[in-house]
Amino acid sequence: MSTPAKQVYARFQMLAARKAFQPAFRLMRSVSAAGMNYQPGHFSRSGELAVLERIRSHGTGVRTIFDVGANVGDWSLAVSDIFPEATIYAFEPATETFGQLEHRLDGRQVVTVQGAMSDAVGTRTLHSVPGMSWMSSLEELDLTRLRVEASEVEEVPCFALDEYCAQQDIASIDILKIDTEGHELSVLKGASDLISRSAIGYIQFEQGAANLDSRIFLKDFFQLLGPGYRICRILRDGLDPITYSAKEESFSEANFFAVANDRPIP
Repeated sequence: MSTPAKQVYARFQMLAARKAFQPAFRLMRSVSAAGMNYQPGHFSRSGELAVLERIRSHGTGVRTIFDVGANVGDWSLAVSDIFPEATIYAFEPATETFGQLEHRLDGRQVVTVQGAMSDAVGTRTLHSVPGMSWMSSLEELDLTRLRVEASEVEEVPCFALDEYCAQQDIASIDILKIDTEGHELSVLKGASDLISRSAIGYIQFEQGAANLDSRIFLKDFFQLLGPGYRICRILRDGLDPITYSAKEESFSEANFFAVANDRPIP
């Protein structure tokens, strides 16, 4: 460590862990989180679409896209413009929301499927907040922090990615996007065969406050995806490859992008 750096560090040590300076340190933590793209906002501003644009610009052939947790289809609509030649499979379990999804995607090269993805085939309970369809989840979320309640329930069919792809004769998925409010890891567990074969090129998933209730850590994604994928945090102008450590754990919302080892990092 250089002498100037030592001097700065010594001055910092005089302030560290002092009660009077905690408001400043909390502010720095918030600024740092924003700089690392936590709480990124709408996908049009978060860098998610920019990643897909780079995939297209690199000439990587994209033919099959899965949108798991499609809601009313905003993401599918945007992606169908980026990859007009691809077939998108959009999954949405809530009956009312699925009706809106079908209507909005009519005329696009999109296969709409009413149902949820999970780690097994069957029927499960979907919990929804009235008027907030994007917060629906198969997990029982504690939403008191948001002053809302998932008071609506509906029994919905569940699929597993491995079985669904086998039934539909889909050998591989180029891009898999998962936004299932805390149920993302279960979706990936239902794709264990596809993942073991690196038959999913790119996987986008979210980690955030919902994972507190589902008890899922970022570490679980690293363990499941194993040596076959490199996990990156999505930034507004690129991807930041990360190596797991406990310091990477945060339950502020962030979007991650897992890239199969045989695909370039866009």
